[in-house]
Formats: sequence, structure tokens, C-alpha cells
Amino acid sequence: MRIYITNLKPYDNGKLQGEWVTLPLEDFNNDFKAILKRIGNPKEYYISDYECEYYPVGKYADVEDLNRLAQHYNSLDQIDQLRLNFFIQKQTYDIDDIIMCDLGYIDFYQGMSLEDVARDLFGQGYFGDMAYFPCDYIDFKAIAKDLGHNGYVQTDKGVFYYN
Repeated sequence: MRIYITNLKPYDNGKLQGEWVTLPLEDFNNDFKAILKRIGNPKEYYISDYECEYYPVGKYADVEDLNRLAQHYNSLDQIDQLRLNFFIQKQTYDIDDIIMCDLGYIDFYQGMSLEDVARDLFGQGYFGDMAYFPCDYIDFKAIAKDLGHNGYVQTDKGVFYYN
């Protein structure tokens, strides 16, 4: 996550005075004080731009909370980062909710389509014991459509289900 912190007073006078900051900062208090000093020790600042693939950063977001979120995100493996991205995109949550999210409740079928998931669930007996039922007679496209109506979400990374 990268944010551009802008000193508000010079900005109001037509001058852009700020700095790009990559989060997380290792020693937040000292590092953030140093950043503020470099941009003129503003009493008021805001985030005028950001680069983040997993969280929509607001202009007046709490930088310390963003730092905690970036630390948490960076501590996750790639699959859990994808799960967390899905969780964040599903609804608007505050940062504490995001950090406390139990990613174990999000099923992720990496690289699969809804139809692939329908076949997989059928093979696992999700729809009952039909081990001897010929797969040629199953309409997996229809099952995939039903899964989509029941909370399964297909993305370019795979299928997610928040249960």
C-alpha cells in the first residue's frame, strides 16, 4: 500500500507539498513524525492519492490504522490475501473488522469456474450420495448458476464462498 500524504495548508494556497509513503512503516510513530516533518509539520494533512489493490483508501483515513492493515495484509500468504481481498470487496468494513476476519470461513477454489466447483462438489458428495449416477446426465451449468445465486462468486482468480 502506498499513500500520498499532502500538507493541507500549502495545498489550499495552490502548492502541492507532500510525500509518497509505503506502508507498513516499521516504527510507525517515529517514521510518521519524520514524514510529517519533511512535508512541513502540518497540523492538517490528507491522503491525496493512493495505490492499493486491496483497500479503498479515503482522503482522511487514519494513517496508523492503514499501517496496521498493511502489516496484517503483508503477514498473510498469497491465498489468504486473496481471501481477504474478497472479504473487503464484499462489503465495506472498518479496518478492525478486516484484521479480525476469520479467513477460515471463506472457501477459495483457486483457478476454478463455477461449473468446475459444481463438478467438484458433486464428486465430494455435496448433493448427496450419487457415486454411481452417470455424470453425463448432470447439468453442471445449471448447478453452477444455482451456486452463483447462493453466494458463490466467480472471479478471475477462482471462486469464493463466504459461509
